[in-house]
Amino acid sequence: MSEQQAMPMRRAGKSGLYLPAIGMGLGRWGALQPGTGKFVDEAEGFEILDRALELGVTHWDTASGYGGGKSEEIVGRYFASRGADVRDRVILSTKWAGSCGAGRGLLRKAVDGCLRRLQTDYLDIFMLHNPCADGQGGYLAPLEETWGALDDLVSQGKIHYLGLSNAHGINLRDAVEALARVGKDSSRRLAVVENCYNLLQPYQVGRGLWTDWTHGSSEPAFLRELDTLGVGLIPFWPLAAGALGGRYRQANATEWRARMASNPVFCAQYLEGRTLEAIEQLAQFAEGKGVTLAQLANAWLLTKPYVASVINGVTRLEQLEENAAAAFLSLTAEDVATLESIAATGETVDEFCARFFV
Repeated sequence: MSEQQAMPMRRAGKSGLYLPAIGMGLGRWGALQPGTGKFVDEAEGFEILDRALELGVTHWDTASGYGGGKSEEIVGRYFASRGADVRDRVILSTKWAGSCGAGRGLLRKAVDGCLRRLQTDYLDIFMLHNPCADGQGGYLAPLEETWGALDDLVSQGKIHYLGLSNAHGINLRDAVEALARVGKDSSRRLAVVENCYNLLQPYQVGRGLWTDWTHGSSEPAFLRELDTLGVGLIPFWPLAAGALGGRYRQANATEWRARMASNPVFCAQYLEGRTLEAIEQLAQFAEGKGVTLAQLANAWLLTKPYVASVINGVTRLEQLEENAAAAFLSLTAEDVATLESIAATGETVDEFCARFFV
């Protein structure tokens, strides 16, 4: 990718928020979590963040729960070391989830904690990390209280835009309607939803949390809901948790099967039967285009008009470079149709969940 090319910016739904096409997820920053493999420390993180600024990858996504807060702390120390001008160039998003729901007091303390760790006085985007549902079709705190408290934080300037993560269609509509009831004016809207969405198993986008998969929306229904409500989509796991990263090929299966034996959920979802064969075919298609499989997977997402910014988890500089280049890869309508046809030969999310969770 030429550094002379400006990273394309995309509008988030019908809001006034614009995001770079390719963003960066910081889920593995600060502390090693079970089953996550490599993590990023401060020295390595600063190098990656410096390069991200150069490439225009200025949407940085973290959460209070990543590394027990250490992910946010690394970003905060980076801002402190680089100054206000750098902070203003970044579109910073963070997330929070509470086991006791999203009541007013908890939310205010949570946001203040995020601001303290991030060493900033505002969050460009703040999201509930999950809908804080009670498992019985309701919520652990009244929605009017939750979104009223968040609207107050917008009025105070602590939050610029609001979002929701791991939400299915009902959660999404409930949040939009609650905010419409309690917001100070019509400009207060849900700007983004951050859900798992990728080429390999696109139907997962409307499923929310794994344990809630039976209540989820279909992909077409969820995407129609986004369009109707004017909410932008931020896909996480665009590489299907790494399955589309190019590492899992039939030629080196003996090597990666031994390495991945300790991660049975990942293997069951992606590295078996029809799904593994689909990954191999997608990798071969990428080779024919002269690009990497990861770039192809990101470029496919960017053909969708409702996608605002694609966030890839980054732990190495070369991953950042590879992902950023995907913003400039053009796919034809025929390419898209071929990719979706190949991906459709793999196991569906319904098939996997019914096999693995029931």
